Amino acid sequence: NLAAAHFPTIKRLEDFEFGRVKGVTKSDVSQLLDFRWIDTHANTLWFGPPGLGKTHLSIGLGAKAIEAGYTVCFERITNLVKLLKMAHIQRQAGFRINKILKVDLVIIDEIGYTPIDRTEANKFFNLISELYEKTSIILTSNKGFDSWAEMMGDDVMTTALLDRLLHHAKVFNLDGESYRMKDRR
Repeated sequence: NLAAAHFPTIKRLEDFEFGRVKGVTKSDVSQLLDFRWIDTHANTLWFGPPGLGKTHLSIGLGAKAIEAGYTVCFERITNLVKLLKMAHIQRQAGFRINKILKVDLVIIDEIGYTPIDRTEANKFFNLISELYEKTSIILTSNKGFDSWAEMMGDDVMTTALLDRLLHHAKVFNLDGESYRMKDRR
């Protein structure tokens, strides 16, 4: 299950430095580790600038979910959009999308880093609609909700997308200094 999740690397929650980032505490993450939110098909959304550990927290939660017996798929938005576009013509992409539709938890990483066109946004919206109230989603984004309409290219679709994502969600807005920039100094 760990290999099938397609994590780019393994990150442990035990290695996350909670004191460096505002907007999430060790207690917040401990509450998520009971996984009732996955049982009820709720979502966890991480927002904030780059380098704060949104992906680290997502992968750490995903790995713990797998240890607890849940199935998980991880995709960066750029690859997910590529899979969605290719699913009807490339067998492997179709298999991956079908897998995503059947797991307990889907982690969608890095929304907002690269632009997506209207067709891609529409495919993404359709996927979120398929997953809504059937599968839990962890999502990371460096853009606030107010920027999503511009990013997706359609106000009405973006409103519907956010409505589905936020309906049953715990939202964390992170702030602080980038890990990468701190290490660089």
